[in-house]
Amino acid sequence: MARWKKSDAPDTDQAHSLTAGLIDALRCPPGKSQAFLRDSKSVGLKVRVTPAGVKSFVFEVRVGGKPTRRTIGGVSAWSVDSAREEAGRLRRLIDGGTDPRDVDRAVVAKKQLEAAQAAAQQVKEVAEAITVGELWPRYMDEGKPKRRSAWKPRYVADLNKAAAPGGEPKKRGKGLTKPGHLAGLMP
Repeated sequence: MARWKKSDAPDTDQAHSLTAGLIDALRCPPGKSQAFLRDSKSVGLKVRVTPAGVKSFVFEVRVGGKPTRRTIGGVSAWSVDSAREEAGRLRRLIDGGTDPRDVDRAVVAKKQLEAAQAAAQQVKEVAEAITVGELWPRYMDEGKPKRRSAWKPRYVADLNKAAAPGGEPKKRGKGLTKPGHLAGLMP
C-alpha cells in the first residue's frame, strides 16, 4: 500500500491510526451528508466530518443488535488520546452489560429529582416564612406616620377594619361583617 500524502484526503473505507494531521486533512465527499474515519487502535472510535467541515469524535457500536452512535466531542476540544480513553470507557460499560444511554438517563433523572426536591424545599420555606398576619400587629404598634408622632384614631380604625377577618355580628343592622381588603393577605 502506498504511503498517505498530507495533500490527499484520507481513505474513509479503511481504518487508520488517528493523528492530528490525518484529521485535519479529512474532508466530506461531495454529495454526502457526513463521512467517517475509523480508528485502528480503538474499536468503535471514529471521526465524523460534515460538508461544512465540522469534525467531531464519535463512538459507534451495536447495542442489543442495533447500531448506536454517541458524539464524544469536537476535535478542537478533545485530543486523540482523550477520545480513545472515552471510547474505551464506553466500550467497557457495554461489555459489562450496561447501556451508556441508560447511565445518561439515570443521571438526568437524578438531576431532575434534585431540582424537584430543591423546589419543594423552597416552597416549604416560603410557606413557613413570616406572614402578613404576624407582621400586621407589630406594624400597628410600631408604625410611624411621616409627619406626626402618632396616627390619628380614625386612621387606626380604618387600618383595623381593612385587616379584619369578618364574620362577626354587625353593630348596626342584621347579618355578619364582610372581610376587610387585607384579610386575604393575613394567612
